[in-house]
Amino acid sequence: MAEKAVRKSVSLAVFLAVAADPGVPFRVVELAGRGITADAAASRWVLEAGKPSPDGFALADKLIDLAEREDQLVALWHEYGADEVGSAQALRERMHRR
Repeated sequence: MAEKAVRKSVSLAVFLAVAADPGVPFRVVELAGRGITADAAASRWVLEAGKPSPDGFALADKLIDLAEREDQLVALWHEYGADEVGSAQALRERMHRR
């Protein structure tokens, strides 16, 4: 199957920014890489296998949950960039919690 789909993903953009930052420890880059891999695998699965859409209310709940997680991820990356997280270890711990 030729993959022509291009999609915008807040999470993917943050993971790519983390992985590209030269000041981020390799362990954090590894976590970002796992996020990139998971995002790509999920997208590929949906495109190849298809996924039935839930009813409107369930879908709305899932989209709200995704938006909240993306907001948390973006905020965490901004906090790390502003030296508000503390250490790379603290960043790793907070990424695992989310």
